[in-house]
Amino acid sequence: MAQPTIIIGIGSSGLFALEQVQRFHYEAFRTNKPKHVEYLYIETNKDNRVGVTPLQNEIGRVYISLAQMGTMIRNLKQGNENAWLPEPNALLNAGLGAGGIRACGRLALWGKNDEGNNFTNVIRAIQNAYARAVKDAYVQKPTVFIVGSSTGGTGSGIFIDIAYLVRHLIEDIKELFALLLIPNKPVNIRNFEVMYGNTYSLIKDISHFNEENTVYREKWPNGKNYETTKPPYELVQFMSQDYNDGSPAINTLTGLYKMAGMYLFLNIVGMREKRMERLLDAAGAMHVKHYNTFGMSAIQFPKDQIQEYLAAKMSIKLLERWIDPQSYYQNNSKYPINRAEIKEQTIERWNEMLEDAFAIMDSTGNNEIMYRIEEEVELVNKNQQSGNAARYVRDLFTSKKSDNLYGILRFNVQTAVDKLVEEIHDWFVESLNRTESLTYAREMLLALLETIGDTLKFWSQTLKINSETSQWEKRLATQTNYMLKSGFLLARHKEIGEQNRVLLDRMVATTTLMKMHLLFDKLAEIGKNMKREDVEKKSTRDTSKRLPRLRELDEMVTHIRSTIGKDIAQEGGSDANEISLYKRLSLIIADINDDSVPILRVYKAESFEKEIEISESKIAKEIPSKTVLIGGDDLWSYLSSLGYNFINILYKDSIQKYREKILEMDIVPDYDVSEYIKRRPEEGKRMATRALAGFISVGNDKIFDRSPYLPRFVVGEDQTKITEIINLLQHKENFSEFSTNNDGILELPDMKNIMVFFDEKGTINPLTDISYIDQMQETYENFPSHVHGMTAQKWKRDRDAYGNSSNGTTASPTVEPVDPSNSTS
Repeated sequence: MAQPTIIIGIGSSGLFALEQVQRFHYEAFRTNKPKHVEYLYIETNKDNRVGVTPLQNEIGRVYISLAQMGTMIRNLKQGNENAWLPEPNALLNAGLGAGGIRACGRLALWGKNDEGNNFTNVIRAIQNAYARAVKDAYVQKPTVFIVGSSTGGTGSGIFIDIAYLVRHLIEDIKELFALLLIPNKPVNIRNFEVMYGNTYSLIKDISHFNEENTVYREKWPNGKNYETTKPPYELVQFMSQDYNDGSPAINTLTGLYKMAGMYLFLNIVGMREKRMERLLDAAGAMHVKHYNTFGMSAIQFPKDQIQEYLAAKMSIKLLERWIDPQSYYQNNSKYPINRAEIKEQTIERWNEMLEDAFAIMDSTGNNEIMYRIEEEVELVNKNQQSGNAARYVRDLFTSKKSDNLYGILRFNVQTAVDKLVEEIHDWFVESLNRTESLTYAREMLLALLETIGDTLKFWSQTLKINSETSQWEKRLATQTNYMLKSGFLLARHKEIGEQNRVLLDRMVATTTLMKMHLLFDKLAEIGKNMKREDVEKKSTRDTSKRLPRLRELDEMVTHIRSTIGKDIAQEGGSDANEISLYKRLSLIIADINDDSVPILRVYKAESFEKEIEISESKIAKEIPSKTVLIGGDDLWSYLSSLGYNFINILYKDSIQKYREKILEMDIVPDYDVSEYIKRRPEEGKRMATRALAGFISVGNDKIFDRSPYLPRFVVGEDQTKITEIINLLQHKENFSEFSTNNDGILELPDMKNIMVFFDEKGTINPLTDISYIDQMQETYENFPSHVHGMTAQKWKRDRDAYGNSSNGTTASPTVEPVDPSNSTS
């Protein structure tokens, strides 16, 4: 029966662990989470966002702002003297996290400012997550996991409050567990004092609230008085990069987050039920109480990493095609970019565009301007015009009247401009789609700009046409003489039909010149807009069509280059917050090669590299194409839609779409890892043994006794296969730590490509059993004198979030030990 579950990540570490949960679930089940599970994270750093996921992210985010700290502190002090509140100037960079100050993390949860009411926002997020988790579930009592780190300000600052807030909001909660990530055994604490000082302070707070005679009593910012003698969590599980048997530590925090994510993932897909069957008995036998840890290892075919690596490589090939400086592709064939050819084609196409623009200016509703010209020719040749013929003809074209031919054309200028914008847009889009080359498109724009410039130069210098009406009137005088000169009245032109033809041709020529005059500055504006304008110019009759711009193209190329990230990778630099395809490739390789993480990656082929090579050969026919990324849409519309978040969206879209394509083609089939273990039982034993070491360094006098009540089992897709492996290890390797009975096997039929070994440890006392607890205590109690501006009082105040910093206790005016008989829930 599905157990409604909410996983709440607190602080950056909580987010990173949640990302791994989501990733593991996608890898196993092709969804980010079960319907009855909700992910939520609470963060004080506005820049921390969920990374790219194969499917739409389902981790909800609650940003608790630390802006206007002074205002938040003053508001909270009204009616309450909260000794834990930080100094108003405790943080210089609000928005970048709690700065390692635990009280600032707690303040962020409690406070409100112009950016929002943090406390209310957290409450609503938890309530909404709860409602979604139980919506379609038969069981209405949810389980909640809270995961975060003890080292920073946010997670360690809100660790106690968030537990009691969850207990208040979900009164029928089934279980409330914590997974607390603590720093590993220090080689040198200098410069890491905040991490270890915060950890010790938080462990003190947890221990305090787990005492039977302690009551949590608070008046929350919403006016609610809450009081309880319950401990914050049923069980706090400590986890670090260390192992209790002294094995080499996990090298990176990423590795720690991966194992934390795997643990939480397994709990939401069936392991929680398996664990709880044993933990209830273990608690009854006093083998587990408030705190413990666990060990876990796995043998995995890294199908997801192979697929993502392939997707990143295919994305790089596609994006590099788009910005190739020398070549373009058409029908999957490669051609050189011939700039002379582009110029020749552009001139031809521009002349066609001008003709179309001139033609559309002739329309005046139901009448055509040519009919008007023909009527005027008849009048003039029959001498039926009013007044002098020359004045009459000139008045037809003068800029000084509005009801003449000039007025008609001027009225249609915008229509002609729209026509030009639309045709430039269509020509550009068609060419970009055909070539998939921003370089080719840029050369087209350069050629068009040069051609427009040549056109305007010819009009102004040769034809004496520009946008000035005074210049037009001067040119019109010459044109009038040309139209009425006596040549066409010679004998051979005596027939009225011949006279009409000659005059008509000359009037049409004059009309064409007039169109040039009326469009002159519009063409200049079009060129200017495409060359450097920031504001896009659209057609007024079809706003979906607009002029492409060189600056925009150049920015797109820059963004695409950054998305690829090859230049940054070659230069050896990369911002931790930046994403790129090359960076992702390097991170995947680093993850695959990190043998400090207790996950043995195995392959059908010889190696990860061989798997990639084989997979690439399968997908060779699917040459990178924009169709994979954008379907039937046009490339220009897609790139233009990315906006200010261009790099993030392009990165996400390309990875996701190519992953979908790779999955659709079944490029990377599943692999039964039990077959590998059968061939290499010694490797199976080695990895199973790693699960027996808990993720924490304990003192020499601490021994984790093997208790039959504590959970220890193997997780896999098939019970028969698991049984075979356990028996194989017992008979071939003399390894009998895992049992084939019901308690020793967890079958999850849909969980392909991985087998997990899990061992839960018994009770620990973190204040005595962690091997370096004395070092952490000393760091907590003695401020680092080498830190500029630090004092003993400030040091203690920054570490304490729930106690009185002056005396170092965890009792405060609002949280203090009382007689449990006098408390109310």
